[in-house]
Amino acid sequence: MSLSVIFRKPNIVEIIRMFRLDHWVKNVFLVAGFFMAELILEVPSNPSFTSSIIVLVKGLVFFGLASSSNYVINEYFDRRTDAFHPIKKHRHKDSHLVTSKITLLLWSILASLSVIGSTLLSLTTGVLCIIFIVCGVLYNIPPFRFKDKAYLDIYWESLNSPLRILYGWCLLSPNTIPPISLLFGFHALGAFLMSAKRLSEYQLLSDSNEIQDKSRYRKSMEIYNFGKLQFLVSANTSIAILMFTVFVVKYNQQSILVLIFLILGIALYSKKMVEDVEEVTESPHKLYVSSQSLLLLFVSIFLWVVYMNLNVDMFDWIFDTSQLQFQQILRDIESFFS
Repeated sequence: MSLSVIFRKPNIVEIIRMFRLDHWVKNVFLVAGFFMAELILEVPSNPSFTSSIIVLVKGLVFFGLASSSNYVINEYFDRRTDAFHPIKKHRHKDSHLVTSKITLLLWSILASLSVIGSTLLSLTTGVLCIIFIVCGVLYNIPPFRFKDKAYLDIYWESLNSPLRILYGWCLLSPNTIPPISLLFGFHALGAFLMSAKRLSEYQLLSDSNEIQDKSRYRKSMEIYNFGKLQFLVSANTSIAILMFTVFVVKYNQQSILVLIFLILGIALYSKKMVEDVEEVTESPHKLYVSSQSLLLLFVSIFLWVVYMNLNVDMFDWIFDTSQLQFQQILRDIESFFS
């Protein structure tokens, strides 16, 4: 390697790459929290729909900056361990150009802008932004580095999903919180995505002839195996579906269509996890905006809007807690066909 390369300063493209702007798509959970607040509370805090959308866009930008601050330290502290990953090792080919001072400066700027901006929206969103950034620090930076601790790495990182829901909710109503079942549901959904990612990584490392010691990539790989990770995927899937079902039954029965398509989405992700290990490992966020995922999202939203506006009662019998009589069911069927 020439001296000109060794002493070259990182250019703006290399710095922006550390922000991982393409990963901002994960903030779709923030949008979900925002519209769930409008749906459940029915009385938005803002005086008009336009002003609400403006607040949402500001929240997306400020929370995106917080996400990028976490990705900056992730890039710096992962560059040595990612060298033992068959795909990620190519991500840090210019990592020697970014020093600890540059990393600290970038993190400080991004974190400060996100916290200040979020606090201007409301004190609650400001606090949530700080919590999100602190979670990223504990997850990535030694001596804490929860990323290297088996099981904790999955469930700690999964806190980002309910935090995004909370942040989006509080953009509209900073003095209330979402139903606990909703928060647990999104935490379990995040745990499903993380355990699926770990399972894909384990499979990829096992199939690679380059990597002999998986723990050199992640210390947690000393503890994990196929059986444990498959159990986590199944358990987190079941918990997520259970919590979302509780939410739908108690708060918004019309959302059962969304629940059905969410289950289909989980099944789609599981299928993709088996068929394309490299994509799930390297770029799991891209699955959020794949053609199949977007089609599922569009169909579920369309059916949900139709169901809400036409006041269709086709699913009401599912939630009827009264004692159903066989004769009554026959009469309902006869009435329907007549």
